[in-house]
Amino acid sequence: WIESDKRMHIFHYGSYEVSAIRRLCNRYVTVDERVKEIEDKFTELLYYGTFVDIYKVVREGLRIGEQSYSIKKVEKLCGVDNRNNAEVQDAQSSVAMYQEWRILQQIKDLNSVQNKHSERSMN
Repeated sequence: WIESDKRMHIFHYGSYEVSAIRRLCNRYVTVDERVKEIEDKFTELLYYGTFVDIYKVVREGLRIGEQSYSIKKVEKLCGVDNRNNAEVQDAQSSVAMYQEWRILQQIKDLNSVQNKHSERSMN
């Protein structure tokens, strides 16, 4: 996909995502040749400026009147109300919610297969 449009961007807030991908590539590059291909693609994405750190853009472009430029502070400034999303306040709860979502997706997929099987047996 990167070959088709080098103007594409991946937006992120802070350096965590890019650093995590870099660490994973460094850790597993000797384990599997496919990781080398992923690392090469990642390097290409970096070269073309695909990753855009919104934190850096906000930090360098705005004065927000807060001590921190955390995403929660910036969301508040922009009028984003996350009080209803209080369960996602940290990385650990985010991972737990993702796991729950995956399990629910598996159940949904299983139900879909069972329904199709039931329809076939009724015909």
